Amino acid sequence: MPLVPPPAEVALRARVAELEAANAALREAAAARDEGAAAQLAARDAQLAALAARVEELERRLAKDSSTSSKPPSSDSPYKPPSPWGVIASARKSGGRGAVP
Repeated sequence: MPLVPPPAEVALRARVAELEAANAALREAAAARDEGAAAQLAARDAQLAALAARVEELERRLAKDSSTSSKPPSSDSPYKPPSPWGVIASARKSGGRGAVP
């Protein structure tokens, strides 16, 4: 006489098959999501590199003035900060001799 599995075992095997199928579908969805995220990261990395290069170029151009390039002095910005050599702070007050008692 062949052994017939009990109904509980049949139900459990069916449930395991269902869960394995759901698990496979979830794995496929996760893999697709990961591929999409990797593509987004690659695009953002490329954009970041392009923006960093642009900032570097703009900073290089901004640093140019008549003393660091062949540009004439009239092309320098009028908003340039004053030279540190023009104003030197001293701990002593300016002026002549102090009052003699």
